[in-house]
Amino acid sequence: MGDGSSTACQVPFAPQSARSVRRSLAEYLEQRRVQQGVIDDVLVVASELVSNAIRHGRPTSDGTFGVAWRLDGPDLELTVRDAGEHGDSTIAARPPSRIASDGRGLAIVAALSSRWWVEDPPGTAVHARIPVLAV
Repeated sequence: MGDGSSTACQVPFAPQSARSVRRSLAEYLEQRRVQQGVIDDVLVVASELVSNAIRHGRPTSDGTFGVAWRLDGPDLELTVRDAGEHGDSTIAARPPSRIASDGRGLAIVAALSSRWWVEDPPGTAVHARIPVLAV
């Protein structure tokens, strides 16, 4: 069951932020005795969402973006929020292609999450619910 605690932070709008988010998130889950294989799955989802925000999003005026997570029952809810303006593209998982060098991230997020969704505005927030605790 979720312990009601949550973490929210602003991190630099830079690729290196994925590493610090993964480290903090792993520590949070380890303290709650989540199994290592499940932690690995959560970290893959976090990496994809952070990478997508940096690649396709826009930083806030102070050059950051937000990351938050909380345990909610047996799930971890993870949110990555940037300043938005993703252009004309809709955030959606694409069908996998054997020859494309990218485009698999949201399909991976969908496979590892029980649910994921997008909220706009203000900014763009991508949420994922990942089962982490046995019921």
